[in-house]
Amino acid sequence: MEILKKSAALLWKEGKVYAGFYAFSEWLYSQTESTWQISLDRLAQLIFRYLCEVLGHEEEEIKALLIEDIMTVRGRKMPSFLRENYTPREEQKEGVAKLNKRQLKHATV
Repeated sequence: MEILKKSAALLWKEGKVYAGFYAFSEWLYSQTESTWQISLDRLAQLIFRYLCEVLGHEEEEIKALLIEDIMTVRGRKMPSFLRENYTPREEQKEGVAKLNKRQLKHATV
């Protein structure tokens, strides 16, 4: 959950990291019957649901925080449930901007 650094910190209150993370893990398992092999997109949506439905945070606030967390990694794909709230900061050049690091190394643009 390194990528969701700011939003993940909302999982625990008053510095009670273990208790907060344990409660989230229990809820996560009740929703998915798994605690591993969960894609980042799905994990983001599950964290969103937990923070809003269980802990009572405001949806728009959590969406903004998740977008900020996810976009700390350049080129990260925005989860579909957040796309309507996301506006790219800079216009990307056609072609090259859509390539990942490995592809850029071999691009002849």
